[in-house]
Amino acid sequence: MDRPTKGTFRLAEREFPEVTWYKDPGLRRNYICLMFVVLTSATNGFDGSMVNGLQSLEVWQDYFGHPRGSLLGLFACIMSVGSLVALPVVPYIADMLGRRWGIIIGCLIMLLGVVLQSISINFRSQYPRLRPE
Repeated sequence: MDRPTKGTFRLAEREFPEVTWYKDPGLRRNYICLMFVVLTSATNGFDGSMVNGLQSLEVWQDYFGHPRGSLLGLFACIMSVGSLVALPVVPYIADMLGRRWGIIIGCLIMLLGVVLQSISINFRSQYPRLRPE
């Protein structure tokens, strides 16, 4: 096997130029976009552990009316339910608009959810059709 030319690397029998990511505008945009993907994953994990931790506080229990059973489970899994609901639509958005717009639309939906949760007074104002058990 031949050695690659100076300033290149070999992968799958092809030679590619060595490019530093911050010197290439396309790679810079890619890394910035991926930063939001990683941030979403991190906040998802943080949110799940935070909600589960808050459920053990008496103040939280009093504020939300001591939820039990399926309503309590809904608190912990609602982000996953949103992902499942979006699953049939996401491939079509990515095919029609591209991955970048798919990520942007997903981020905007998450920001809308943050705003709605932030302005809600309690659980009933977030989900008015659900009744505590």
